[in-house]
Amino acid sequence: MPSKGKTVRRLYWDSCVFVSYIEKDAARFADIDSILEEARRGDVEIVTSVASIAEVAFTEAERLQRALNPVEEQRIGSLWTPPSPVRLVEFHKLIAEEARNLIRVGIPQGWQLKPYDALHLSTAKFMRVDRLETYDAE
Repeated sequence: MPSKGKTVRRLYWDSCVFVSYIEKDAARFADIDSILEEARRGDVEIVTSVASIAEVAFTEAERLQRALNPVEEQRIGSLWTPPSPVRLVEFHKLIAEEARNLIRVGIPQGWQLKPYDALHLSTAKFMRVDRLETYDAE
């Protein structure tokens, strides 16, 4: 949570950032963990849509083994449960309408914006973030 009276950067994290974190991606984990620590200190605010809860559902190891691990479930759940520094943004009609608009605007451009990606973009816009962080190539 940001400190009172202190201006902090507001970052929007796409669900793939959280996936990289729970997967302990060697190229990304240290940076993500460092930013989470900044957020715990109140030096930065991290926001994401509640849709990230559905998108970050399991680890790659669980998928490959076709078996769920309660330890991994706890790790994933801790991303969203206080004292997590991640602020969840509820999905609502204005965000949905803007997401639909983004999908439609992309049609003449030849873009194929997926609904969840549009939802993340519209949520970031609604929250007036300073930066949207993603590892998606598209």
